[in-house]
Amino acid sequence: MYTLFNTRFQSDMVTIYPGEYYSSSTQIIHTVLGTCIAVVLYSDYYKIGGMNHFMMADSRNPVDIYHENAGRYGETAMELLLNDLDPKLNPVDQQ
Repeated sequence: MYTLFNTRFQSDMVTIYPGEYYSSSTQIIHTVLGTCIAVVLYSDYYKIGGMNHFMMADSRNPVDIYHENAGRYGETAMELLLNDLDPKLNPVDQQ
């Protein structure tokens, strides 16, 4: 993953690669697809979105979500993206 400033949109643009995910309310998220799959989620209410980029729907063997290659499989890539978005959508009140 890397971040560059996009002069056309006057905003940072984060590029993600296979096995990666990212969510933000202020940055553009970008990827290039060949035979991989990307899922983009966006909340118009919260003005936040996220994207993952995975290679296969599932692994032949069970993969722990904390394994370094977990994001390469759709079954865990979706969980990683949702877990990344959840605290940003439901912040805990700080007292």
